[in-house]
Amino acid sequence: MAHAPTPNPTQADPALAAHALSFFYHRGSPVLQGVDAAFEPGAVTAIIGPNGAGKSTLIRLLAGLLRPTGSDSRVLLHERPLEDHSPRDLARSIAFLPQRPSLSAPFSVERYVGLGQFALTPSAEGVRAALERLDLADLAERPFAELSVGQQHRAALARVLAQLTASPDPTARQILLADEPVAAFDPRHTLDAMALMREQADAGRCVVLVIHDLNLASRFADHVLVLDSTGRVAASGPPDAALADDVLDEVFDTRFVRLTDPITGRPVLLPASPTPSPQRT
Repeated sequence: MAHAPTPNPTQADPALAAHALSFFYHRGSPVLQGVDAAFEPGAVTAIIGPNGAGKSTLIRLLAGLLRPTGSDSRVLLHERPLEDHSPRDLARSIAFLPQRPSLSAPFSVERYVGLGQFALTPSAEGVRAALERLDLADLAERPFAELSVGQQHRAALARVLAQLTASPDPTARQILLADEPVAAFDPRHTLDAMALMREQADAGRCVVLVIHDLNLASRFADHVLVLDSTGRVAASGPPDAALADDVLDEVFDTRFVRLTDPITGRPVLLPASPTPSPQRT
Protein backbone atom coordinates (compact mmCIF):
# COMPACT_ATOMS: atom_id res chain seq x y z
CA MET A 1 0.00 0.00 0.00
CA ALA A 2 1.43 3.35 -0.99
CA HIS A 3 0.12 5.18 2.06
CA ALA A 4 1.82 3.70 5.11
CA PRO A 5 0.76 4.96 8.55
CA THR A 6 2.14 8.39 9.37
CA PRO A 7 2.29 10.15 12.72
CA ASN A 8 -0.63 12.32 13.76
CA PRO A 9 0.40 15.83 12.73
CA THR A 10 -0.54 17.50 16.04
CA GLN A 11 2.19 17.87 18.65
CA ALA A 12 0.39 16.94 21.88
CA ASP A 13 1.27 13.77 23.77
CA PRO A 14 -1.28 11.06 23.00
CA ALA A 15 -4.14 10.55 25.43
CA LEU A 16 -4.48 6.96 24.22
CA ALA A 17 -2.02 4.83 22.31
CA ALA A 18 -2.20 1.35 20.80
CA HIS A 19 1.03 -0.60 20.39
CA ALA A 20 1.18 -3.78 18.29
CA LEU A 21 -2.48 -4.32 19.11
CA SER A 22 -3.78 -7.72 18.02
CA PHE A 23 -6.95 -9.59 18.86
CA PHE A 24 -8.31 -13.06 18.13
CA TYR A 25 -11.75 -14.33 19.03
CA HIS A 26 -11.83 -17.92 20.26
CA ARG A 27 -10.91 -20.29 17.41
CA GLY A 28 -11.34 -17.49 14.92
CA SER A 29 -9.17 -15.67 12.45
CA PRO A 30 -7.32 -12.58 13.68
CA VAL A 31 -9.57 -9.53 13.88
CA LEU A 32 -6.77 -7.02 14.43
CA GLN A 33 -3.11 -7.48 13.57
CA GLY A 34 -0.31 -5.29 14.88
CA VAL A 35 -2.22 -2.01 15.07
CA ASP A 36 -0.14 0.99 16.10
CA ALA A 37 -2.00 4.24 16.60
CA ALA A 38 -1.93 7.39 18.74
CA PHE A 39 -5.00 9.41 19.70
CA GLU A 40 -4.36 12.93 20.86
CA PRO A 41 -6.23 15.52 22.92
CA GLY A 42 -7.95 18.28 21.01
CA ALA A 43 -8.47 16.13 17.92
CA VAL A 44 -11.19 14.00 16.32
CA THR A 45 -9.90 10.69 14.96
CA ALA A 46 -12.21 8.72 12.68
CA ILE A 47 -11.68 4.96 12.33
CA ILE A 48 -12.94 3.66 8.99
CA GLY A 49 -12.75 0.43 7.05
CA PRO A 50 -14.86 -2.27 5.41
CA ASN A 51 -17.21 -4.56 7.30
CA GLY A 52 -15.25 -6.99 9.46
CA ALA A 53 -12.10 -4.85 9.55
CA GLY A 54 -12.08 -4.81 13.36
CA LYS A 55 -13.19 -1.21 13.90
CA SER A 56 -15.57 -1.95 16.77
CA THR A 57 -13.09 -4.40 18.27
CA LEU A 58 -10.40 -1.72 18.22
CA ILE A 59 -12.51 0.88 19.99
CA ARG A 60 -13.62 -1.67 22.60
CA LEU A 61 -9.97 -2.52 23.23
CA LEU A 62 -9.23 1.18 23.66
CA ALA A 63 -12.09 1.42 26.16
CA GLY A 64 -10.81 -1.55 28.15
CA LEU A 65 -13.89 -3.66 27.40
CA LEU A 66 -11.74 -6.27 25.67
CA ARG A 67 -8.21 -7.41 26.44
CA PRO A 68 -5.73 -7.75 23.57
CA THR A 69 -4.56 -11.24 22.79
CA GLY A 70 -1.23 -10.39 21.21
CA SER A 71 1.72 -11.04 23.54
CA ASP A 72 3.25 -7.62 22.81
CA SER A 73 -0.05 -5.75 22.58
CA ARG A 74 -0.58 -2.73 24.82
CA VAL A 75 -3.06 0.08 25.25
CA LEU A 76 -1.67 3.10 27.09
CA LEU A 77 -3.88 5.68 28.77
CA HIS A 78 -1.89 8.84 29.53
CA GLU A 79 1.31 6.81 28.98
CA ARG A 80 0.36 4.13 31.53
CA PRO A 81 -1.00 0.66 30.70
CA LEU A 82 -4.78 0.69 30.70
CA GLU A 83 -4.96 -2.14 33.24
CA ASP A 84 -2.97 -0.07 35.75
CA HIS A 85 -5.85 2.40 36.08
CA SER A 86 -8.62 1.83 38.63
CA PRO A 87 -12.26 1.65 37.46
CA ARG A 88 -12.87 5.07 39.00
CA ASP A 89 -9.89 6.54 37.17
CA LEU A 90 -11.18 5.07 33.92
CA ALA A 91 -14.62 6.61 34.55
CA ARG A 92 -12.97 9.99 35.06
CA SER A 93 -11.00 9.69 31.83
CA ILE A 94 -12.95 7.58 29.31
CA ALA A 95 -16.58 7.88 28.20
CA PHE A 96 -17.66 5.11 25.86
CA LEU A 97 -20.66 5.28 23.52
CA PRO A 98 -21.63 1.76 22.38
CA GLN A 99 -22.97 0.90 18.97
CA ARG A 100 -26.22 -0.44 20.42
CA PRO A 101 -27.28 1.27 23.66
CA SER A 102 -29.57 -0.82 25.84
CA LEU A 103 -31.21 -0.70 29.26
CA SER A 104 -33.03 -3.51 31.04
CA ALA A 105 -34.31 -1.45 33.99
CA PRO A 106 -37.49 0.66 33.56
CA PHE A 107 -35.67 3.98 33.90
CA SER A 108 -36.77 7.35 32.57
CA VAL A 109 -34.61 9.08 29.98
CA GLU A 110 -33.38 11.52 32.63
CA ARG A 111 -32.35 8.74 35.00
CA TYR A 112 -30.66 6.84 32.16
CA VAL A 113 -28.61 9.91 31.24
CA GLY A 114 -27.70 10.29 34.92
CA LEU A 115 -26.10 6.84 34.85
CA GLY A 116 -23.17 8.46 33.10
CA GLN A 117 -22.27 10.09 36.42
CA PHE A 118 -22.51 6.86 38.46
CA ALA A 119 -18.84 6.76 39.50
CA LEU A 120 -18.52 10.55 39.64
CA THR A 121 -20.10 13.44 41.54
CA PRO A 122 -23.75 13.55 40.42
CA SER A 123 -24.90 16.82 38.89
CA ALA A 124 -28.57 17.34 38.09
CA GLU A 125 -27.60 20.50 36.25
CA GLY A 126 -25.16 18.53 34.08
CA VAL A 127 -27.84 15.97 33.24
CA ARG A 128 -30.31 18.69 32.29
CA ALA A 129 -27.70 20.43 30.14
CA ALA A 130 -26.94 17.16 28.34
CA LEU A 131 -30.66 16.56 27.70
CA GLU A 132 -31.02 20.09 26.31
CA ARG A 133 -27.94 19.72 24.10
CA LEU A 134 -29.28 16.50 22.55
CA ASP A 135 -32.81 17.87 22.06
CA LEU A 136 -34.29 15.51 24.66
CA ALA A 137 -35.53 17.83 27.41
CA ASP A 138 -39.18 17.26 26.52
CA LEU A 139 -38.65 13.49 26.75
CA ALA A 140 -36.87 13.50 30.12
CA GLU A 141 -39.66 11.72 32.01
CA ARG A 142 -40.49 9.21 29.29
CA PRO A 143 -39.33 5.60 29.82
CA PHE A 144 -36.15 4.92 27.87
CA ALA A 145 -37.71 1.76 26.39
CA GLU A 146 -40.47 3.82 24.75
CA LEU A 147 -38.08 5.92 22.68
CA SER A 148 -37.39 5.31 19.02
CA VAL A 149 -34.01 3.83 18.14
CA GLY A 150 -32.72 7.23 17.08
CA GLN A 151 -33.93 8.84 20.30
CA GLN A 152 -32.27 6.09 22.34
CA HIS A 153 -29.01 6.77 20.57
CA ARG A 154 -29.34 10.47 21.35
CA ALA A 155 -30.00 9.60 25.00
CA ALA A 156 -26.86 7.45 25.00
CA LEU A 157 -24.87 10.37 23.64
CA ALA A 158 -26.39 12.62 26.33
CA ARG A 159 -25.30 10.06 28.95
CA VAL A 160 -21.73 10.24 27.66
CA LEU A 161 -21.84 14.04 27.67
CA ALA A 162 -23.11 14.05 31.27
CA GLN A 163 -20.21 11.79 32.24
CA LEU A 164 -17.60 14.02 30.62
CA THR A 165 -18.92 17.21 32.17
CA ALA A 166 -19.10 15.60 35.65
CA SER A 167 -15.50 14.38 35.52
CA PRO A 168 -13.09 16.31 37.77
CA ASP A 169 -10.29 15.70 35.28
CA PRO A 170 -9.30 18.57 32.98
CA THR A 171 -10.68 18.23 29.47
CA ALA A 172 -7.22 17.47 28.04
CA ARG A 173 -7.26 14.19 30.03
CA GLN A 174 -10.77 13.17 28.96
CA ILE A 175 -11.51 10.81 26.09
CA LEU A 176 -14.73 10.20 24.17
CA LEU A 177 -14.88 6.85 22.36
CA ALA A 178 -17.91 6.39 20.11
CA ASP A 179 -18.83 3.33 18.05
CA GLU A 180 -20.93 4.41 15.05
CA PRO A 181 -22.47 7.35 16.93
CA VAL A 182 -24.72 8.55 14.07
CA ALA A 183 -25.82 5.26 12.49
CA ALA A 184 -29.45 5.69 13.65
CA PHE A 185 -29.79 9.45 13.13
CA ASP A 186 -31.69 11.50 10.59
CA PRO A 187 -29.70 14.16 8.67
CA ARG A 188 -30.38 16.95 11.17
CA HIS A 189 -29.34 14.94 14.21
CA THR A 190 -26.39 13.44 12.32
CA LEU A 191 -24.92 16.89 11.72
CA ASP A 192 -25.75 17.97 15.26
CA ALA A 193 -24.04 14.91 16.76
CA MET A 194 -20.95 15.38 14.59
CA ALA A 195 -20.85 19.05 15.57
CA LEU A 196 -20.95 17.88 19.19
CA MET A 197 -17.97 15.62 18.56
CA ARG A 198 -16.15 18.59 17.07
CA GLU A 199 -17.07 20.75 20.08
CA GLN A 200 -15.64 18.15 22.46
CA ALA A 201 -12.33 18.10 20.60
CA ASP A 202 -12.22 21.88 20.40
CA ALA A 203 -12.65 21.94 24.19
CA GLY A 204 -9.48 19.86 24.45
CA ARG A 205 -10.86 16.33 24.71
CA CYS A 206 -9.61 13.36 22.69
CA VAL A 207 -12.41 12.10 20.45
CA VAL A 208 -12.21 8.75 18.66
CA LEU A 209 -15.12 7.43 16.63
CA VAL A 210 -15.90 4.51 14.37
CA ILE A 211 -17.84 5.69 11.36
CA HIS A 212 -18.91 4.28 8.01
CA ASP A 213 -19.70 7.57 6.29
CA LEU A 214 -16.47 8.60 4.59
CA ASN A 215 -17.76 12.11 3.96
CA LEU A 216 -18.50 12.73 7.64
CA ALA A 217 -15.00 11.50 8.42
CA SER A 218 -13.60 13.82 5.77
CA ARG A 219 -15.59 16.82 6.99
CA PHE A 220 -15.26 16.55 10.77
CA ALA A 221 -12.11 14.54 11.54
CA ASP A 222 -8.60 15.87 12.05
CA HIS A 223 -7.13 12.41 11.59
CA VAL A 224 -8.35 9.27 9.84
CA LEU A 225 -7.23 5.73 10.66
CA VAL A 226 -8.03 3.26 7.88
CA LEU A 227 -8.22 -0.47 8.64
CA ASP A 228 -8.22 -3.02 5.84
CA SER A 229 -10.12 -6.30 5.69
CA THR A 230 -7.30 -8.15 7.49
CA GLY A 231 -7.41 -5.87 10.53
CA ARG A 232 -4.21 -4.03 9.68
CA VAL A 233 -3.65 -0.29 9.37
CA ALA A 234 -3.78 0.61 5.69
CA ALA A 235 -3.37 4.36 6.10
CA SER A 236 -3.25 6.96 8.84
CA GLY A 237 -3.10 10.72 8.59
CA PRO A 238 -5.08 13.84 7.74
CA PRO A 239 -8.27 13.19 5.71
CA ASP A 240 -6.74 14.30 2.41
CA ALA A 241 -3.93 11.76 2.73
CA ALA A 242 -5.71 8.87 4.42
CA LEU A 243 -8.67 9.05 2.02
CA ALA A 244 -6.54 9.05 -1.12
CA ASP A 245 -7.86 7.27 -4.21
CA ASP A 246 -5.45 4.36 -4.11
CA VAL A 247 -6.17 3.70 -0.42
CA LEU A 248 -9.93 3.66 -0.92
CA ASP A 249 -9.75 1.58 -4.10
CA GLU A 250 -7.74 -1.12 -2.37
CA VAL A 251 -9.44 -1.11 1.04
CA PHE A 252 -13.05 -0.95 -0.15
CA ASP A 253 -12.72 -2.60 -3.60
CA THR A 254 -14.66 0.39 -4.89
CA ARG A 255 -13.87 3.32 -7.11
CA PHE A 256 -14.93 6.77 -5.92
CA VAL A 257 -15.69 10.03 -7.66
CA ARG A 258 -13.86 12.77 -5.79
CA LEU A 259 -15.43 16.21 -5.45
CA THR A 260 -14.65 19.15 -3.17
CA ASP A 261 -16.91 20.28 -0.33
CA PRO A 262 -17.61 23.98 -1.04
CA ILE A 263 -17.96 24.66 2.71
CA THR A 264 -14.86 22.94 4.09
CA GLY A 265 -12.70 22.43 1.00
CA ARG A 266 -12.29 18.77 2.00
CA PRO A 267 -12.97 15.79 -0.25
CA VAL A 268 -16.49 14.56 -0.98
CA LEU A 269 -16.39 10.90 -1.97
CA LEU A 270 -19.11 9.25 -4.04
CA PRO A 271 -18.90 5.50 -4.64
CA ALA A 272 -19.02 4.96 -8.38
CA SER A 273 -18.38 1.30 -9.15
CA PRO A 274 -16.67 -1.81 -7.78
CA THR A 275 -12.97 -1.99 -8.55
CA PRO A 276 -12.53 -4.51 -11.40
CA SER A 277 -10.83 -7.71 -10.30
CA PRO A 278 -7.71 -8.84 -12.21
CA GLN A 279 -9.81 -11.56 -13.87
CA ARG A 280 -12.14 -9.00 -15.38
CA THR A 281 -9.54 -6.61 -16.71
